[in-house]
Order: sequence, then structure tokens, then C-alpha cells
Amino acid sequence: MSRDTLRDLIIIGGGPAGLTAALYAGRARIDTELLEACVPGGEMSMRDLVEVYPGFPDGISGFELGELMRRQAEAYGSVLTSAKALSLEFDGHSWVVHCEGTDYRARAVIVATGESYKKLNVPGEEDLAGKGVAYCAVKEGSLFRDKAVAVIGSNNIALETVEFLSRIGTSITLLYQGESMKAEKVLQERVLANPKVQVKMANRVLSIHGTDSVERVHCFDQARGVEWDLDVRGVFILVGWQPNSGIVKNLAEIDEEGYIKADETTVTGLPGLFAAGDIRTKALRRPTTAVSDGAVAAFMVQSYLEGLKQPEDK
Repeated sequence: MSRDTLRDLIIIGGGPAGLTAALYAGRARIDTELLEACVPGGEMSMRDLVEVYPGFPDGISGFELGELMRRQAEAYGSVLTSAKALSLEFDGHSWVVHCEGTDYRARAVIVATGESYKKLNVPGEEDLAGKGVAYCAVKEGSLFRDKAVAVIGSNNIALETVEFLSRIGTSITLLYQGESMKAEKVLQERVLANPKVQVKMANRVLSIHGTDSVERVHCFDQARGVEWDLDVRGVFILVGWQPNSGIVKNLAEIDEEGYIKADETTVTGLPGLFAAGDIRTKALRRPTTAVSDGAVAAFMVQSYLEGLKQPEDK
């Protein structure tokens, strides 16, 4: 199936950057369609509580915040479509987004595909995925109620996962390689004060074991120089992020980590192609900075489209 409609703008990714771009583009009366493979809010929608988004002093669930953003974008005419973008190309006249069974065409594209969880890449991780090895507590945490689990990582999402699991009665061991945590201080303070959490710093996970499900984690204590086993029924791996930049492979310029090279203007080196949110090179990746990118990207698209108009159209 091919789609002949030529829109002004296609946004790939429905996280906070993409949804904000859709909102601003809709208000500018730019003919806009947003493609999202999962749910509005992207990775943010998988977070139990977003605490640092202005205007919500008690926090708000990532899913609820994503839904509010979706409603606001649609209210101004942007079309949100459930579709997974597979590849992207410029045919000389417009950008073509290839999805399964359908092609979408537009004069401009904002890539807002964000990031996904990094894997630990240790023996047992792939074999036990979905059998105790997990990456998202909101989706899978309830399966481990009143059970012992290991959370691997020391960033914000790792400590937020610890807090969420502790609220449902889970006994948690937090494992991380470094000598200090990477998360915000307030999260560190709460986790270290939590009686349900045992913290093991300077420990590297070597392998994950189990027959039909996770039974233990084999670790290396870097301080003592010894290997040891931790009996658990689940392992949440939250060791960092990797950019979802495959769609622009061999198109846009990317850095050594795989992020699209684009500055605060969200402009890439290709005409009509913009990058917004966590997918682009930047110092801080948070929902608030993604929202800022989305607004800027929509503004830059508006300027780009105006520049495409023929003299008689002005």
C-alpha cells in the first residue's frame, strides 16, 4: 500500500519532543502527522512518576503526562498515527518515511525517536529475557511482588525503579559498578534510607542464571576481588541508554555514540530534516529539555516551509 498524501511535516516519535512539536506545528496550521509505534509519551510513559516536570508539584505518572500531551496536540489538528518507521529517504522532492505496508511523505521531517534501554550483554540475559530479566518496572514490576530482585544501575531511572518496586513489597538489592551513584541527590538520599534496599556498590554482574526463570546473579566484588552469587527471582537492567538513530543511518551526521548531530536549533545538515529530544547531541536529556526541543523544531520547520514557497505564493 502506498500513500500519495504529501504533508507539510511528519514527526517520527511520540515522546515529549515529538508531541510538543506536533502541538506547536498544529497551532501554526502546518499540516502535520506524527508517527508513533507504541504509546503517546514514548519512554516517559513507562515511568511510574515524573517528579521534575514543572506544574506538577506532587509529580505525575509518565503515562498520564503523555496522554495530556497527546490530547493537546490533537486539539490543534495534528494527526497521530500508530506506525513504526522503518527507514527514511529523500526522493529529490520530499521526504519519504517507509513503514510496514505504508509510505508517508512530507516536505519536512522531525526525527524525535529518543533512546532505548541498553543491555548488559552478559551470559543469561538474552535467554532469560521475559523470564525474570526485565527493563521496565511499570510494565513488569507487579510480577515480582514480595519477591527478591536485583536492580542493576545507579542512574535516575534505576533508583526510580528501586522506589517503585519497594512500594509493592519487593526486596531489592541495588548493584552498580562505580564507587558513587550517578542519580540525582534526592533520589540517592531516599534509596539509601529505604530499609527494603540493600546497596552493593563496586560490583559487576558477570552472568545471570536460571533454568526456566531467573534464580541467581553471579557478580564480581571489585573492592574485595572475589566472585559471589545473589539469589533473586528478577533482574531489572537499567545501565543506561542508546539512541534510536537507525532510521537516519547513512543520512544525517551522527556522533561516536550514535546521536544525531544537531545543535539547539535542531537543524541537521540535510534540508528539511530536524532532530529533537533525546536523539540529538545535547548536555541534558530530560522531558523538560525534550519539550523545549520540540517547540524549537516546529518553529524551524515553519521557517523552512516558508522558504520553500514560490514567489507567486508569497
